[in-house]
Amino acid sequence: MMNNKASLLATIFMLTAVYACNNVEFGQGKRLYERFCADCHMVDATGVADLYPTLLGRNTLENFKDIPCIIRSGIDDTTTAVKMLGFPQLTDVQINNIVNYMVRDLLSSDKQLHLPETKELLLECPVKKTYDFN
Repeated sequence: MMNNKASLLATIFMLTAVYACNNVEFGQGKRLYERFCADCHMVDATGVADLYPTLLGRNTLENFKDIPCIIRSGIDDTTTAVKMLGFPQLTDVQINNIVNYMVRDLLSSDKQLHLPETKELLLECPVKKTYDFN
């Protein structure tokens, strides 16, 4: 019985330590970014030359409120060789978490979108928008 308690406490301690070492603020946003965005924009958001734009450019942060619509509807970006298709299957919550992961964790900004604001932005999305990430 005592051995089981010690094992349980050791497991809890190890899980707490692992969780505490993870400095990603938006964990679900990171996982979703890696699943839906990183294949093109790379895990570190640096992009690939003229194919897929970096997401680390100055305009990304200045226009971060455009990102929910870009994720949902895609973008007709004339500065890259490949057009981005949207992800209409993602929920408002998932999009909100991706945006906040990008802005807070990848761009190290103190900006953040709250879900009601994201929902409002998504209701006003144009079908496609031209956007300069650089």
